[in-house]
Amino acid sequence: MSLFLGVDCGLTGAIALVDTDGLLVLVEDMPVMARGNGRVKHEVNASEIAHLLHPHAVDTTFGIVEQVGAMPGQGVASMFSLGHSFGTATAVLACLGIPYELLPAAKWKRVAGLRSDKALVLAAARRRWPTAPLTRVRDHGRAEAMYLALLACKRHIVCEVSTTERVAN
Repeated sequence: MSLFLGVDCGLTGAIALVDTDGLLVLVEDMPVMARGNGRVKHEVNASEIAHLLHPHAVDTTFGIVEQVGAMPGQGVASMFSLGHSFGTATAVLACLGIPYELLPAAKWKRVAGLRSDKALVLAAARRRWPTAPLTRVRDHGRAEAMYLALLACKRHIVCEVSTTERVAN
């Protein structure tokens, strides 16, 4: 079975897996742990990400990770935290041998036909996956991870079909 991964980085992000039919296999909030020193109170938990993904790593064909960057007005501590989360998530994927692509939010949302408003993405995900655990307002991270996983599936299938066509010709 081929699975496709979506990762919305950050402390309020999430991880999702879908199958080749776009059916949801897994969605979990980004695992975090208390940090307790200095200005950073929490950070992404690498071992928990690995624990979540390890049983599915062999079947995970491709993933998309939301590429993050500095935005005007963000504080130094929050930018460092986001960068740490991004680095932690991508390092775990590399260690598990899961291939992935980085896409900025504006690009993947445009390709997926979504708007930048997190509430609208959450509403769209609730319609697309009505039985998914998306009951909280803060589940926008889950919704985005689910759409990233769906986009990974679609991009991989398109690439696989075009490669097959080139080989056949």
